[in-house]
Amino acid sequence: MVQEHLADALSYEHFVRNSIAKIHHTEIVYADIIKIHVSEGGRGSQKQTYETAFEFKDGRTFVIAIKKAISRRAVRDGFEPNELHRLMVLSGRARTPLFGEALFTDQYKLYSEEFIDGAIVGHRVIPLNFQTVKEIAASWASVFKAIGAPDKNGNYIAVRDMQDENIMYRLRDGVIQKREGTSLNMPPVVVDIGVTETRSPYSIAAE
Repeated sequence: MVQEHLADALSYEHFVRNSIAKIHHTEIVYADIIKIHVSEGGRGSQKQTYETAFEFKDGRTFVIAIKKAISRRAVRDGFEPNELHRLMVLSGRARTPLFGEALFTDQYKLYSEEFIDGAIVGHRVIPLNFQTVKEIAASWASVFKAIGAPDKNGNYIAVRDMQDENIMYRLRDGVIQKREGTSLNMPPVVVDIGVTETRSPYSIAAE
């Protein structure tokens, strides 16, 4: 059933064209796709991620991530309230994947976003030291600031579950990818927003 849903989604020309255009900033001709590879990625309680690669006649390949709702409530009602809106707002403004396109039908609900080729911060290849902890905190902070200004009490809208599996480092040759021409790490990317709540800066920092 899952494969049928993905096959159906990938048959929608507008979904594929808009996903690639928004994520890779490239206009494509749907008819020029010669092969599509889909493989399972990470799985959470609400969503399953699929790495999806499109091969074209001219030799180009574009990869995106497709996130499909899997919980009974999410399949019925959609993703968390305002989740898609916030992903669109954050796209290109915070350390999050670029947002692509959403597709909702009676049978399934999914959306596309930039595929992050890397590892979650809890993976053994990611060292937890002073530098990486600062980078992780800065990436979460970029999300909170982009979602909205603090309220009159100084509290921010924050992600409820700031778990290891929700933030990733890009990898190259098995190690953290560096900023071009420097020895500095590429900043980690917050790959899942999910449920948000109002929290104080202290509680955010403590987590």
